[in-house]
Amino acid sequence: RPLKLNQQHEIICANEGECVIEGGKTQLKILSASASVSIHGFTFKEATRSAVIVTAPSEQSFCYTTFDSNDGARGSAIRGAKGTELFISQSSFVRNGAKLGTVFSEGKVEAVDSAFEDNFSTIGGSALYLKGGSNFTVRGTSFKNNTGG
Repeated sequence: RPLKLNQQHEIICANEGECVIEGGKTQLKILSASASVSIHGFTFKEATRSAVIVTAPSEQSFCYTTFDSNDGARGSAIRGAKGTELFISQSSFVRNGAKLGTVFSEGKVEAVDSAFEDNFSTIGGSALYLKGGSNFTVRGTSFKNNTGG
């Protein structure tokens, strides 16, 4: 069962890269507009649906986080609902597969000093899929060998 968050949280791995959430369907659901969650140093691996789903307009941050080999229809790594703000910093997205984007957003996405590598999609947006009205800012982020769609 996924962890469901409804308020403000900061979740930090004491030893970056050693905290791995592996397998299952969705691994983390952020359910409320009042939930502002910061994730630091975790690896989300091999989710069979989007690893992280944000269902309400809210601000979320992912720093030093890895998304590896996840699968999903809309956003294999992260799926953000309308009005969400996703801040991604020094994070890696590798070998994720989706119909629409490794990161799928109907809101704002800012990616800083991150890497999208070897991700694929069957319809569109192998690394990112931004749905109508979405806003994307990128700085110091690399996109390599992302294919499909």
